[in-house]
Amino acid sequence: MSIVVPARNAEPWIAKLLDSLLAQAPPVEIVVAEAGSRDRTREIAARYAARHRNVLLVQGGETAGASRNAALEGASGALVAFIDADCRADRGWTPALRHAVGAADVVIGKTVMIGPRPFAALRRVEMWCGDHEVTAPACNLLYRRALLRTLGGFDPALRTAEDIDLNLRALAAGARMVVAEDAVVYSRARDTAAGFALQAWFNGVGRRQLALKHGSLWHRYRLGAVLRGQCTGWAILRLAIGAAGYAWSALAAARGVSPPGRPSRPSPRPAPR
Repeated sequence: MSIVVPARNAEPWIAKLLDSLLAQAPPVEIVVAEAGSRDRTREIAARYAARHRNVLLVQGGETAGASRNAALEGASGALVAFIDADCRADRGWTPALRHAVGAADVVIGKTVMIGPRPFAALRRVEMWCGDHEVTAPACNLLYRRALLRTLGGFDPALRTAEDIDLNLRALAAGARMVVAEDAVVYSRARDTAAGFALQAWFNGVGRRQLALKHGSLWHRYRLGAVLRGQCTGWAILRLAIGAAGYAWSALAAARGVSPPGRPSRPSPRPAPR
């Protein structure tokens, strides 16, 4: 199994992630695609690659999708698991993914949000394709490599929502998708109001880019469930900011303005050495 990690400005978290991946049941190959960090992310990843033969470091791309594609080029496993640099994998993560995959093509793990409660407690704004939730994030997904080749990997042009796009294309291609509740990844919520707002804005931009590519997606939302899951002040604010990002992206596209650069966390203060 290959594990793909896109990484940018992830100095406070990358070592903890790699430690959690090195603790997984072998054999695993870990491919980190570092994409122009302004902190010590590349230095830390390079140190792990020098110490562990199953850790590879490659050059990432401008978007998260481009970085994942770059990592895929260096990966060799028939199964490819995706996780993000600010996450941590439960010790039984890869065994649970392997057990669940069976005859399926895609496995969706359970993502547990950690961090400040107002942000960590927020539910995803879910989209569905039949019985499958396609908003399952790429911080806890497994794909067969053969399917990724057929699909052409992630769309590098998408600034966000490249994982939703991949899931939609996989189902359209007839992929078999299963859920593994015991394949647990801990993902870090934004820890500042500014980071939360920026993420919400780009979520809206990403949903608009999806609509431009796939056509109207409103029928994929289950409105009642969405409204029930977005009844806190922070959730309502997130919807409002996301709607503004969606509208701005639509206006920008009408005017021929290129979408903005990919969202990322601000460069953190240097971690203690």
